[in-house]
Formats: sequence, structure tokens, C-alpha cells
Amino acid sequence: MHRTLARIPLDSAVLVLWLFVSIVGARTLHAQGANTRFVRPNAPAGGNGTSWATAYNNLKTALNAVQSNPAVTQIWVAEGTYYPGTTRFNLRNNLALYGGVLGNETQLAQRNITLHETILTGQGTHGILAGGTTNATAVVAGFPLRDGFAGLGGAVADGRPTFRSCRFIGNRATYGGAVGAGEGTPPFDQCVFIENTAIEAGGAIRASSGSVTVSGCVFEGNTAGASGGAIQLDNGVLTVNGCEFVANACVGTGSGTSLLGSRGGAVYIYQGTVSLTDSEFRLNAVEEGYFGNVGDGGAVYAYQSTLAITRCEFRSNTAGGISGIGLPAGQGGAVSAYTGTAVVVDSLFHANVGFRGAGALEKYNGAIEVRRCEFVGNETGSEGAAISAYQAALTVIDCDFIANRSTTALGISGGGTINGGGSVRLVGSRIVGSEGGQAAVAYMLQAGPLPIPNSLI
Repeated sequence: MHRTLARIPLDSAVLVLWLFVSIVGARTLHAQGANTRFVRPNAPAGGNGTSWATAYNNLKTALNAVQSNPAVTQIWVAEGTYYPGTTRFNLRNNLALYGGVLGNETQLAQRNITLHETILTGQGTHGILAGGTTNATAVVAGFPLRDGFAGLGGAVADGRPTFRSCRFIGNRATYGGAVGAGEGTPPFDQCVFIENTAIEAGGAIRASSGSVTVSGCVFEGNTAGASGGAIQLDNGVLTVNGCEFVANACVGTGSGTSLLGSRGGAVYIYQGTVSLTDSEFRLNAVEEGYFGNVGDGGAVYAYQSTLAITRCEFRSNTAGGISGIGLPAGQGGAVSAYTGTAVVVDSLFHANVGFRGAGALEKYNGAIEVRRCEFVGNETGSEGAAISAYQAALTVIDCDFIANRSTTALGISGGGTINGGGSVRLVGSRIVGSEGGQAAVAYMLQAGPLPIPNSLI
């Protein structure tokens, strides 16, 4: 029915990605020249950075020296650990920083970012990089950025530099555990985000407008207190292609979550546009809040947004739990979309759980179209083990629904597979082995059981 993604264990996936970017990310065929400066941590003091023999021994000194020298377009940074101190390293347009060198190379193709780690660290007390007003011509390639700490962007604050083959590990902030920006963020290519934390929003990345583009990246074990366990974007465009989101979470500790709950275990977008393509979401989660309609979108939550999902897999994501008043809370075990429009094509939803409703996919208001998708073994404690669409126009075409389960633990009538409270059109689909409430297959909250033409039950 649709093309599935290759299955490999998480640890292996991260290792394979990192080995790949270690080789491919290092093969930019640039040679050193008058436009290049060099940094080596054990270099003698007083160097001017024009060669390895006369290298700077301090990255901040090198960056400060080239701020007013546009002729310098590259800085090669030898293996070692670099700490900016109380103020961040400042980036510059038309300047590329390259890590992963031993300290004797003559071409960037000689780099090996695995064997020669060039670590940028905030030592758990300060931020690391300042993007300022930079654009994509500022490049950071082949660095681990770890243990940064700040109010906004524990590792990177502001600007739109390009990041390639970088790892963001263990950074912390109030907003944007690893990266925080006021107007979108840089593009990220073949990067890894591991165990970054935001007290409020965007465990790995948070931007308040503009665009966020991530390609070939892994997001693992990032957390946020309120929303966007891995990524949060407000009023912008999010493009995700060929990425993995694994075991990210919203933990329900951010301000206001006692009433509002937490949303978007991996991704949260507010009044924006989202495109998710060829990506996998597994084991992501949102914790419940206090009332029964909170803790939504175990993997993805879109609020008043345009959502497009193509050739993605959602496995074992969870929305909610038992709330503070003792009832199941949380809807949309994989995806929850509030108003706006959504189109989901050629995707797989397997073993997701929405404790209160919509084991796999929830749509509230607006319109949603689901084509050529598989829903297998999803579960809810109330209505719609596979899909719940409340006051929404739902169209389902050529989909398979297999062994989805609604327990109706709240005593609310709901379909074992589909629950609809608006218009529903179901065509050419197959529904097998469902179990649930008033109608085991489908139930319309306002109109009664749903007729299902041209479908196999």
C-alpha cells in the first residue's frame, strides 16, 4: 500500500548517520589559502592564524580577529575542547567554521569528524554560539555542541547560519534547549540532537517565526516542559525530510500545563505550515495535565496550521495518561491537529495510544484527508482508536484499519476504529478486527452509525 521505512535499531541508526556524515560531511574539496585561518588549542601564544605553525590557540580570538576582515572565509579548528567563557562565540556572514581536523591538514577532504572531535561546550553554565544577524552563508560544520545553558538557545541563539554534520548534546534552556531563534532557525543537514532540554518549549529547537528546515537529522531523548519535545515553531514554516524522532517527550512541568496540558511530544507548530516527509516518529510522548482534554499529540501537535504528512511512520507514540482527577487524558496518540487543514498520505500508524481519544490521529475542526494509509493496533480509552474527527470534515480513501481497539473507559460512545462528529467520507477502505463501543467500526457523535460504501469490513 505504501513505501515503508527501513527498520534499524536506534543506536545503530545514530551510529550509521554519524559515520555517514563523518565521511560525506568532511569531503568538501577546499584547500587552505590566504582566505583561511587556523586554530589549534596547543599552539604557542601569539600566532596570527595564517598557518598551522602560527595557529591561534583560542577560537574566540580567531573569530574576533576576522569580524572586520571579509577576505577570510574559513576557519579550520583542530580537535580539542573550546569554551567561549561568559559570552558566546560570534559568527559572521560569509565565514565557515570547520571542525574535525587533527591540525596538519591541507585540504578539508582530509577531515575526520569522528576521529578528531572538535567540541564546543558551554560547560553547563553558558551559551555557546551567537548567530546575531547571520544568514545561510555563515556555516558551522563538523562540531559537537554540548552542555550549553541559557534562557534562549542553550547552544545557539539567533541568526540563520547553516549547520552541517553537527551534534547537539545535553544543552539546556528555558526556550530552545539546543537552538533558539526569534525569526526562524538555520537549516540543519545531517545533524543529531540528543537529550537537550527546554524548561518550557522546544526541547531541541524553538523559533517564534520564519522557517525551520531539518534534513537527514536524528532527534533522540529531547524534552520540553510544555510543548514541542524536539521542535516548536510559532507562525512559520516547518519542513522535515528524512528524519527520525525517537523518545522525545513533553513532561507536563512547564508553566500553565496544570490547566493546558502538554502538546507535541516531538513537534509542535502554532499557526504555521508543516511538511513532514519520509520521516519516522516512535516512542514519543506527552504527559497528561489536570483536566480530561489535555496532553495531546504524542508525536505531532498542530494548532490552527496547515499540516502535510507524506510517507511517514508513527510507531508506539503516546498521548496522555491518568489525569490529576483520576480520568484518562490525552488525545491523538500519534498526531493531533486543532482547526486548520491536514493531508496524510502513504503513512503507517502502528500501536499508538491516545488515553482519552484518537489512538492514532485526531482532528478537531477544519478538514482532514487520509489516503493510502495503514492503521494497525492503535488503542484509545474512549472514541476513535484509529481516527477521531470532531466537528471536522473527514475523508478516508484506500486505507487499511486492522485490530484497532477502543475500550470506552469513560463510558463515552465511540467507534473502535473511527469516530466522527462532522461530515465523514470513507471510500475503498478495509476494516478488520476492530473492537470498541457503540459501533465497533465507526460512529458519528451527532448522526449515528456511519454507512461505509465501497469498503470491506
